Amino acid sequence: MQTEEIEVTIQPDGSTKLHVRGVAGATCLTLTEELIKALGGQIIAHETTPEYDQPVEQSDSAWQSLGQ
Repeated sequence: MQTEEIEVTIQPDGSTKLHVRGVAGATCLTLTEELIKALGGQIIAHETTPEYDQPVEQSDSAWQSLGQ
């Protein structure tokens, strides 16, 4: 099983960047939804990675249980 990670970087100006690794498809958007809300909910830019275009496999991911 591939490691799923969310990297949070807080810039000196207070802006925040999230980078999701090891998650295929649009699942990354679901995983970061609550975190984005907690950080203020405002998205200035959104950029996908090549993983976004990969098919999503069904798994018992620890991430799936967050917020549910």
